[in-house]
Amino acid sequence: METEQVLDCGTTSSRPANGRHSHSFKAAVDSKSGSTTSGEKTSKLLAALSLIALLLLLFLSLSLLRHILMVPPTGDVELNPGPMIDDQPSCPLFAKYLEPLVDWEPFALCLPGGITQLDVDIIKIKGSSYLRMEALHKRWLQVNPTASWRDVINALKQCKENELARTIEDKVTDPTAGRSTNEVSTSNANPGPITGKHTLNTTLIN
Repeated sequence: METEQVLDCGTTSSRPANGRHSHSFKAAVDSKSGSTTSGEKTSKLLAALSLIALLLLLFLSLSLLRHILMVPPTGDVELNPGPMIDDQPSCPLFAKYLEPLVDWEPFALCLPGGITQLDVDIIKIKGSSYLRMEALHKRWLQVNPTASWRDVINALKQCKENELARTIEDKVTDPTAGRSTNEVSTSNANPGPITGKHTLNTTLIN
């Protein structure tokens, strides 16, 4: 009887020990599983941040490239190319270039598109040559939306206004039209050696 009681006590005392080992193992597995899940989340977060940083860098690079391409080739000097022969005439330049034209009525009727004598009679009542050319420009673009400086030059030549036609043609085909405004003003304001030579000759004569 005593032996059986001892065995029972031994058996009873060993059960809690096995239970404790089981709980400890389960806790270790849960802890490992939790750390693995946390590591996966961290890896995904780092990958997302890396992707965002890469996209941001790409955007900045494209913005910088666009800025470089938009910078004028001469640095901070803005180019002023002026009108070209196949461009549509702007109203201010049309009126400015054609203001000297005294006999403008035949020219108006020679413009392609269909300017009529009635249009000319209406334009006549304008107070000055400049205002008449503005009105003519407005009416011409209404009847001919594809008007160009080439049409203006051809109409002037048909009316035997060859000198004015040549002057306007030079303005819209001049290869120096692309020079910067600052460059032109600097070259005009600084004649260079000519002034110095002239001063030297004047001094010698005196």
